Amino acid sequence: MAGVYLQLLVIQTTHLHAFRYSVANQWRDKMKKITCAELGGACDLSIFAESFEEAAKQSQEHAMQMFKQEDKAHLAAAEKMKTMMSSPVKMDNWMTERRNYFNNLISER
Repeated sequence: MAGVYLQLLVIQTTHLHAFRYSVANQWRDKMKKITCAELGGACDLSIFAESFEEAAKQSQEHAMQMFKQEDKAHLAAAEKMKTMMSSPVKMDNWMTERRNYFNNLISER
């Protein structure tokens, strides 16, 4: 009886791993990659996200870390963004263009 139980456990475990692998791949297949620089930043850090909003949030978190480190390149990029933000029309146009760019990216595989 123990042998049958062990076989069932192996089968269940195998199916669980297959399910986890399948779910992980589905999640990964929805992810898009964009860089810090492509979102107005100063480096090639890859940001993986399903939506533009999620990518923008991760980019902001990264920027805050770089500001704390007083990274000169990121501080300069922030100044450019600050100048753009002084014009709501320019900022809206930039955000629309970046959102469209992100939405047209092909998901990472």
